Amino acid sequence: MHSLLQHESRCLEAIIGKTEKRLEHAPDGILHITRSHGVVQYRQRFKRGMPETYLGPNQEELKKQLAQKGYDQKVLKLARAEKELIGAYLLKENEAPGSKASDADTCPTAKSATQPPLRISPYPTLHAIKQLYEHLSPELQSLVTPCVMPDGEFRAAWEAAEVAGSTLSREGCIFQTERGEFVRSKSETIIADRLFRAGVPYRYEQPLQMQNGVTVHPDFVALNTLTRQEFVWEHFGLMDDSEYAGKTVQKINAYIESGLVPGCGLIITFESAAVPLNVATIEANIAAFLL
Repeated sequence: MHSLLQHESRCLEAIIGKTEKRLEHAPDGILHITRSHGVVQYRQRFKRGMPETYLGPNQEELKKQLAQKGYDQKVLKLARAEKELIGAYLLKENEAPGSKASDADTCPTAKSATQPPLRISPYPTLHAIKQLYEHLSPELQSLVTPCVMPDGEFRAAWEAAEVAGSTLSREGCIFQTERGEFVRSKSETIIADRLFRAGVPYRYEQPLQMQNGVTVHPDFVALNTLTRQEFVWEHFGLMDDSEYAGKTVQKINAYIESGLVPGCGLIITFESAAVPLNVATIEANIAAFLL
């Protein structure tokens, strides 16, 4: 929790700096939007008592600048307030008796010397700041550039992004999922279908370079759209086999060394002949980490 709040504070600081700089060059006045008989009109409003200036179709840039100014002012006020709250909380934690203010009990990716192979909250959730944009009128949304990408746009960009690295042969992928791709086992089909039904974006066997330089292809990489956090999901289905179990332990340790631990960038499920994969376990992991 401590390191995640520190990360969010740094992101808020970046937002504050960028917003302050943009406001330094903002035009005078505010944008006033009215609607009359289905027609939207834009005016530049100055101080109270001064006449407003009508903005015509050829003044789109000024409309954008004024709309951005109004949005930025709200963002700046909110970001400063949230950063102050986080700072007060962290100060209190540091001063608490016995507190070491360390990251030892938090996600290790926050303190890793190198970047983790996946993004662990590359942007903080920042619900309130995202909602500022989401609550704008359609007319203002068309004029404003949000400081935090809306969830839908982020998801679309994630799904459209090309992932570098060599891919595995699809030989042996004979089980078709509801999304239409082919996977290697019935259990992977069940996991993929539950992700798909829950509306969770995922990639199958995405190449992923570990900290030791080795490239692996986890069963799934799934995205929590709300927190912007990616999770590796590995399913280990032959736990009766001692050799397979040994390799499983080695693989889990490699993930941990790369900054991905269970519950923080890594989801793990298991099964054996005596204990098959439980759908309830899949759904519990989805609800806990991906929604």
